[in-house]
Amino acid sequence: MTETSIKTEKMKAIRPKLRIGLLALQILLPLAGYFALQEGHLGLTWGIAGIFIVSMAVLIWLG
Repeated sequence: MTETSIKTEKMKAIRPKLRIGLLALQILLPLAGYFALQEGHLGLTWGIAGIFIVSMAVLIWLG
């Protein structure tokens, strides 16, 4: 096995776990953003929105 194929096999093993974690994050972050808005923490809301966008980009990259 070449080094590239070993890395590919490791990535295939990691991807399902990463997808599940990101899916949970995609579900929970909007709820956290809602509660941050309810409490009036605008900076925290922007931070949560940024994390949401980054997690969506990673989820799309994983395909």
